[in-house]
Amino acid sequence: MKAPPSLLAITLISTISAAHAETLTFRGTALSACALIAPVDGTLALNSDLKSWATATPATISAINTAPATLSVTKPTDWVSGPAGSPPTTFTVSAQTTGVNLGVLSILGNGVTTSLSGLGTSQLIVSLGATASTPYRAGNYAAEVTVTCTVP
Repeated sequence: MKAPPSLLAITLISTISAAHAETLTFRGTALSACALIAPVDGTLALNSDLKSWATATPATISAINTAPATLSVTKPTDWVSGPAGSPPTTFTVSAQTTGVNLGVLSILGNGVTTSLSGLGTSQLIVSLGATASTPYRAGNYAAEVTVTCTVP
């Protein structure tokens, strides 16, 4: 004679065959931020008058913003390196953005600035000029601009 199924086996079978659903929730936060990435230095070329430099290759950097932000470029006040006796120099800076935020940056006293109202990635293209009243001596010159992205 066959033994009756045990109560445990009947319970196990009914649990496996019963449908049950759970909901899994994913959460994330997009911080209010602006990041500057992938900087590429530019190059300068000395003009034939030997008293002025112009951008040969613009410098570039990408800005990624998740909130409206302000992007600014501060022009140099002096060369960071150059031969001794380099003449006093006046710098000019200009810039434009491509990508999500298109435009030419407005001239400010010590550089340029723009608002990044579109969210996402924009590329900043920066040009630099330098002028002196006397010719530049032979040697290597380097100037630095500062790019800042601020979320108010």
